[in-house]
Amino acid sequence: MDVLAFEIFSHLPAKSVLKLSIISKQCHENLSSQLLANKQFKNLQDKEDSCFFIQSKHCEKSSPIPLQLKFLCETFRSFCGFPPVSHEFLSMTGSILASHNGLLCCKNIYDAEYPVFLCNPVTRTWLPIIKPTINFNNNHPFNFILVDHNQEGDYMLMHVGSRLCSIYSPQNKVWQERGEMMVGLRSIDFGSPAYLKNENGGGTIYFMSDWNKYLTKDSPFYWPYIMSYNFGNSISRFLKIPRPARKGVLDDNCKFGVFKFRDPECGTESICLIRLMKLVFSVWVLTDVDLNTWRMIMKARSKAMGLYEDSRPTISGFTVMNGNLLVIATSDNQLFTYTLTRDLTTSSNVKRAAKIGSHDQCGREDVCFYSYSNTLRPCGHGELPLPLQ
Repeated sequence: MDVLAFEIFSHLPAKSVLKLSIISKQCHENLSSQLLANKQFKNLQDKEDSCFFIQSKHCEKSSPIPLQLKFLCETFRSFCGFPPVSHEFLSMTGSILASHNGLLCCKNIYDAEYPVFLCNPVTRTWLPIIKPTINFNNNHPFNFILVDHNQEGDYMLMHVGSRLCSIYSPQNKVWQERGEMMVGLRSIDFGSPAYLKNENGGGTIYFMSDWNKYLTKDSPFYWPYIMSYNFGNSISRFLKIPRPARKGVLDDNCKFGVFKFRDPECGTESICLIRLMKLVFSVWVLTDVDLNTWRMIMKARSKAMGLYEDSRPTISGFTVMNGNLLVIATSDNQLFTYTLTRDLTTSSNVKRAAKIGSHDQCGREDVCFYSYSNTLRPCGHGELPLPLQ
């Protein structure tokens, strides 16, 4: 394969590459190389994700969860899906715990010794992961985090049990203890992290605390907060939420989320805090982590956003994809997207949510999202073909 063709193929979605590989024996040999796979998934790291999985937050621990893959745009469906055998395997095995750059970290309800696995559904491969040796209980919430580890494209799988965290080594197939996180006096939502990568390849991960009413006002942790953990120096720290975000924070209808944010005009990255209270979305962006300063970029009512007209559904869940796109699921099973900042493709200042489809079997339950990109990324040393093939 010449250099130009190699470069072109390395920018295509994995589904398109695999379709082209069956044209002839020569195409299969050229497009099945590990070199192309490595180049392709690294190229797609810099591109926006085109689809996501949605599932209930309150899924049963002992039963599989129906797999729901949704697309940000209907045109993505033709080249960003994956084979039915992968869909069947994932739907029968358990539930998704984390997702990054084409890899899914999933729960395996049928194997207590290897309770989690990595899977690339488009290449139909998987890698069973032995259970962590520290603070792991099959009956407790599975808190696994999957992120990029360095500039070479290696991934890092992290497990958080209570306050102790450990990192999985794919080469040695062992869990390595990384010490204790400082989490404060509130419960931490380890299942919905926001990760910012540093220039040196390391990174910092951010988690939102809960906001329930069980601490007294004289406690330094009375108000909800954001906890961060630096992978480079293993240091934890706390960020105060903006003072305006505290208003009504103890209301039972209040919801918070912390997400990665990217400014489309200048390309800078930070985290954003989203508060949903009484069907009103408020969004703040962290402007200085050392000074703990925030800037409000959005406040909008759900009706003004176009999420409903007559009936008033509740919000089942929300997330931020690609750094600037708010994805919303409603209790009447509808899915919407809404840009957090001004749409640079139009001169209009009026923004409306775009309906992108519906979701199934979730209803009024809280839901969670896992963004997905169509890559050839390998699961790691010792990966296997899916057993249903």
